[in-house]
Amino acid sequence: FIPNPVFAVDCQTWGIAVLGPDWVDRHFGDGTAYRVWQHTKERSGVYDADGRLEGVGFTDSRDVVSVEWTAGAILCAKLLAEHYRTSRPEWSRELLAESRTMRAAMEKLKTSLPDGSEAYFYANRRFFIPFGWWANPIPSLVSTSWILLLDRDFNPFVLGGGKITAATGSSVATG
Repeated sequence: FIPNPVFAVDCQTWGIAVLGPDWVDRHFGDGTAYRVWQHTKERSGVYDADGRLEGVGFTDSRDVVSVEWTAGAILCAKLLAEHYRTSRPEWSRELLAESRTMRAAMEKLKTSLPDGSEAYFYANRRFFIPFGWWANPIPSLVSTSWILLLDRDFNPFVLGGGKITAATGSSVATG
């Protein structure tokens, strides 16, 4: 095994979303999932002039926002907020606030198409992603799909589909 020296944001956020913050903390110590998220923001977070988190990019960069990868970060933040709701309420409030500011910021990257429909851009600017492709500020099916999933509180990483439920603090199958 040779680790890749390039930081991949989605490996952090999707890893937490797929495994679950409870699993991460149980296997690597209390608060590990939260610390992974903090580290991810330090390396790839994009903030507005008032210091609110607007989104994340693909890797180490503080000025690139990926709608798709930010949507994964929003899902991650919501799952983390649920996980820490009772044990660390201050973290939970912080994470929910971040999920809201990121989601609101994605509206800046929405565009109207000639047929009257709307879509979200892949990224806020052209950027070479060190995994081998270019991000461009063009309408994106995957970015738009992720926003639709989030707006329906749907977790695509639950087998059969799922949503985040405040009652149980976990993702549950819906289908």
